[in-house]
Parts: sequence; C-alpha cells; structure tokens
Amino acid sequence: MLGKTRGTPDKTRLCPSCRSEISVLATKCRYCGEEVGRPRDEARQFSISQLGGEHTNQYAPSGNVLEALESFRAEVLAEGAASEQRPQKKRRLLGRKAVAKEECHDSDGADSTSSSPTFPELDERSQALASLSIPRTPRRATPARTPPWRKSAYVFGAFVSAVVILFFGVTKGGAMIRDYLAKRNAVEQVRYLNLAPEILERNGDLIEALEATLLATKHNPSAENQRITGEVRKKIADKIDGLLNAYPWEKKHLDEASALASQAARVDPTEAMIAKKSEVDKEVFAYKMSCVEIKLTPERKAQFRLYDPEAPVKRTWLKENESLRGRFVVRHVRSDRVIVDDTRRMSPHRLPRRIAFLLHGDVRPAH
Repeated sequence: MLGKTRGTPDKTRLCPSCRSEISVLATKCRYCGEEVGRPRDEARQFSISQLGGEHTNQYAPSGNVLEALESFRAEVLAEGAASEQRPQKKRRLLGRKAVAKEECHDSDGADSTSSSPTFPELDERSQALASLSIPRTPRRATPARTPPWRKSAYVFGAFVSAVVILFFGVTKGGAMIRDYLAKRNAVEQVRYLNLAPEILERNGDLIEALEATLLATKHNPSAENQRITGEVRKKIADKIDGLLNAYPWEKKHLDEASALASQAARVDPTEAMIAKKSEVDKEVFAYKMSCVEIKLTPERKAQFRLYDPEAPVKRTWLKENESLRGRFVVRHVRSDRVIVDDTRRMSPHRLPRRIAFLLHGDVRPAH
C-alpha cells in the first residue's frame, strides 16, 4: 500500500493494532506504540524467458513424409467410397458369410485371372477317375423314432410299478415297525421294573415310591404300572388327610403334611396333587392366626390377627359363640387365652377339634 506524508513520498503500511498508516521502515507505531516488525520482501515472480529457459524448435516434416501421408489418405478415401457403393447386407451371420464369400470369390477371380494359369477341360474318363479318387464320408444313420404308443406304455408301466412298490412297502414297513416297537416295549418291560410295591411293602418313603412308579410308567405305560401309580397317589393323599385330621392337634403334624404335599406336587404335578397342596396351604394360613388382645368387660371378646393372603381384613374382634370363616367358633374368652372349636376337623368321637390361642402366643391343643 502506498501513501504520501507531507510532500515526501514514502511507502506506508497499516499498523496491525490501530490500523493507522505508518512507514514501512518503522519498527514501532507512532500512534499506539505497538511494536511492529519489518515488512517481508515481496516475492518476485519471473518468467521462463527471464530465467533463461530453453527455446523449443518447431519440427518440420520432410516432403517425402508428407507425400506418403497424402497418398495413404487418398487410398483410404477411395476404399470408403467403394464400400458405400457396394449394396449393404443384413447385419446377421448369414449376411456376413455372404459378404466374406463374395470377397473371397472376387479375390480368387482376380488371382485366377491375373496369376493362375488356365487348364483344358477334362473328358468323361478323367472326370470318372477324379470322382473315384475323392474320399467319401460315410453318412450317419438317422435313428428311428420311437412310436408314441410305446412311450405311453413305458409311463403306464412305471406308474403301476410305483403303486405296487408303494403298497407293499407301506404294508410290510408298517408290520416291521410294529414288530420293532413290540420288541422294544418287551425289552423295556424287563429292564424298567416297578419298584414301588417293594418300597410300600417295607413301609418306605412315599415320595421315593412315587418317583419309582412314575419312572416305570414312563418307560412302560402298562395297565399294571398305572394301577400301582394310582395306589401310591392314594396313599399319599390319605396320609396328608390323616395328618390334617390328627387328634389332638399338634403343629408338627401340620408341618409334616405341608412338606409331604409340596414334594408330591413337585414330583407329580397333576391336578389332584396340586389341589391337595393348595388345601394344605390354606390349612397352614388358617392356623397361623394369633390372639393379639382380650377384653373381659363389659363383654368378653378377643381380637385376632389373620395371616391369610385371601382374607379381606387382617384383624377382627370375636365374641363368645361367634364364628370366623364359618369354621372357627369362639367358646370361651379368658384372660390369657381363647378356646376355639374347629368345626371342620372332627375327633374320633365326632366332636369338633378344640384348640387354644394364647394371648401373644402360639396355638395349643385344648382339653
């Protein structure tokens, strides 16, 4: 950038800080005091001629080369004109072959007329000798066509054969499969013996007997094994009912019934076993209720806490001769316990089971 200062021409530039004009030779701005460096020298550009580059010479071909090129161009133009005058053939395989034959014929004719010598025609004897000397190619015999009725006969015969093979294959194969299954079942009957009767005879574990009979029935579902399985299931159900109806009532009987029902439902998850386990669970929740408060005045009553998840209320007050869930009837309310009759569980004398709920305590049999 060029600038002038008071009659003396001088090159100027702009300060990078305050953008004021200062001399290109200044090292410090006189307006803002910012130190500035000296300007860099401008990069000069030179041309190739200024740097003494080489001068290329134009190549001029000789007259002979030009004459040869001109003659070649004239020949190419002549061939193009001749090809345009020739009638165009169809661009197909036969057309191309015809053009090639014509070209060959033209070339042969030209050669024969120009270079090949002419010979006299052969007489009849020479022509006969020439035809005998030519090797003959044997003709391939055309195969005779098969009549349509024979092909239909082949198809019909193949269809009948397939039907016959399929029929005998199914019947024979089914019989073989049945024989194989019968033999395998016979072997399994010998191999998988039902050990449940032996376990029941020596008063063994009922769950062990149930597992043994279920295994035997799985591998050999015979009528005998199914009968033994039903017998074991009935013994388990009878034992659970006996523990639930035990008189006098004890908590260990309820715990044993709960454990037996859970194991039986796990080993044999049938509807009957699952229903029996549900019955035992309800019995356990029923006997988990406890007496939390007793009032003797003005009337005798007691408050019970319920642990049954199906119960709509968790606490309830009961007076003497009142019932809970249609099963437990309060007979006596004392200062430290409540005497209750369980009308669902009967004693051997056909009397309701009598139990005592201690205040803030457990459940005990009452006499």
